[in-house]
Amino acid sequence: SGVDFISECRKGIDNIEISSDSVYDIFTKARYGISDPSSVIAEGLQFGMITFSFDLPQLQVANIYREYPGLTLNSAEDAIKRIHDIEEGKWHYPVNEFHEVVDMSGSFQ
Repeated sequence: SGVDFISECRKGIDNIEISSDSVYDIFTKARYGISDPSSVIAEGLQFGMITFSFDLPQLQVANIYREYPGLTLNSAEDAIKRIHDIEEGKWHYPVNEFHEVVDMSGSFQ
């Protein structure tokens, strides 16, 4: 269930906050964003967030973010490890590889 998933994601981590704020308000406050395969992933990238899409092939026939290594997560454990690795400098988020997902040039014509 969603409650169990949130509980697993928060286990041992004291800096995760559950919020009911508008997602656009959260984009300006949060460092990380995790969602199902939705526009939240691309929009978060444009706001400078480190975003991930859950990719559950056993449940999702398609996930447009599956084609971009580093942009998807397969479990709560994967999310925790990825964020820990970023925070500890063991892994770098490959934001430059996501230019096909969204224009991050900062100039819109």
